[in-house]
Amino acid sequence: MLAAAMFFWLSGTWFRIQADEVTGTVIDLRLSASSDGDSYCPVVQYRTRNGQTLTHYSNICSWPAAYERGQQVTMHVDHIDPERVQMDDFFGIWFLPLFLGFMGIVFSAVGFFTSWPGWLQDRWTKS
Repeated sequence: MLAAAMFFWLSGTWFRIQADEVTGTVIDLRLSASSDGDSYCPVVQYRTRNGQTLTHYSNICSWPAAYERGQQVTMHVDHIDPERVQMDDFFGIWFLPLFLGFMGIVFSAVGFFTSWPGWLQDRWTKS
């Protein structure tokens, strides 16, 4: 999990370094219904560096809605594939690396502290 956290953090950072930073506008909030309840996903319209206007349907949804119609948002757009975008918000950038990193630290600590007494006992009995 720690390796996956590092991979997602590095690949996201590399993408943002290489991508164009543009300002988009939230034009709609899609309702996403699930068994856990309803949530709202922003629909963002943005303009690429060559003037093309595109629409991004975010799959990061929230309740209550994290954005409002007409709100300006910062986005990172791949200049080679302008439909490959990343919204500049906490969940879009940090959630996956932080979650995997936290879980990796917890599992590593559990593994270390459950094996540590045996390792310590073996070390002292050999001396």
